[in-house]
Amino acid sequence: MKSGWSKICLLILVLIISLVPLQGGSQAQEEQPSGPIYLVQEGDTLWEIAQRFGVPLEDLARENGISDPAQLSAGDELVIPGIDSASGVLVTTEVHLGENIRSLSR
Repeated sequence: MKSGWSKICLLILVLIISLVPLQGGSQAQEEQPSGPIYLVQEGDTLWEIAQRFGVPLEDLARENGISDPAQLSAGDELVIPGIDSASGVLVTTEVHLGENIRSLSR
């Protein structure tokens, strides 16, 4: 049951992300990230982030040049590899029973 909810949450997350445009027009001249960005939250670990987005831990660390996962800090920006259908900043939210994509978008 938990795995089913995880997949539903990830699907909702990807749908929400596709609706959020990437901000920061001044970044157009800078190198664009090769995938969507996740802002590390307090208490996040690299392993949990990899599990949340269904990407191999090694790929996540390599894409972001992380040699020591213990150095991860709240506010760090991580590029999430392998999610080609989304761009911008990823936002995760807990989905409660009875919520749907419409109620989440509000």
